[in-house]
Amino acid sequence: MRLKSRILVPAAVLAVCATAALAAAPSMSTRWADMTLSSDDCVAKARRAVRAEGFTKNFEVVSTTVFGERGDYTCAVRCAADKEIVFFVVAGPVAKRSTDYNSAIAEHFN
Repeated sequence: MRLKSRILVPAAVLAVCATAALAAAPSMSTRWADMTLSSDDCVAKARRAVRAEGFTKNFEVVSTTVFGERGDYTCAVRCAADKEIVFFVVAGPVAKRSTDYNSAIAEHFN
């Protein structure tokens, strides 16, 4: 009986840690669109779209990417003018909400 308890306790701890790790993993929604804007014009539109959807916490522009947070969700809009595309990403705990936020940011962008 003593040997079983030595095995069961570590196994239970591993199971709880694995479950917690899975629960903490965010969902991610991505999309891209063709565009012919200059890099500056794309970033300006991305700034407006991110702010319009409420991603104003920790809002920043780094080079050609606009970042923001809204509650437990984080977004990024990357302008790749030389490739003529804009890339949208939203990550957070609930997949449907990540997808909905991503769609809304893309709609604000257009």
